[in-house]
Amino acid sequence: MSFFGYTSDATSSARNSEIGNEVFTVEVDDLDNNTIFFAASRDKYVVTANNVLLTGDIVFKRTAGIGSFNNERILRLPVSEQFNREKTYTGNLFSNFGNTFQYHIDVNGHVNVTGEITSLGEEIYFNITPYIVEQPIRFVDF
Repeated sequence: MSFFGYTSDATSSARNSEIGNEVFTVEVDDLDNNTIFFAASRDKYVVTANNVLLTGDIVFKRTAGIGSFNNERILRLPVSEQFNREKTYTGNLFSNFGNTFQYHIDVNGHVNVTGEITSLGEEIYFNITPYIVEQPIRFVDF
């Protein structure tokens, strides 16, 4: 099994805007603050000039510490392009302790997570499969 990610730097933002990429920061309204917390200055994702959403710098921690996510809606991302049929996206996430979590993104861009946090210092690395977002970019409230 293998997985990969990237770490952005400050110089990439200027280059991204030059080639039509748009960098978004996860905002307080984009997540369920009763379930998770995050580092607002660090948690970012990109929508490319071709409308593809890419993540790589998003890390979450469970606010209640050790425990489970039971298909809980934790995050709002841009609505995906449906191409005349309803699509959802699923996959696996990993934590810094090696635990696996399952995610599900519905047609409204809402992300649900299932899995077990086993340590107080455990963080979930939110690297998802890229998907095509609807243009113009829009968000659906929780």
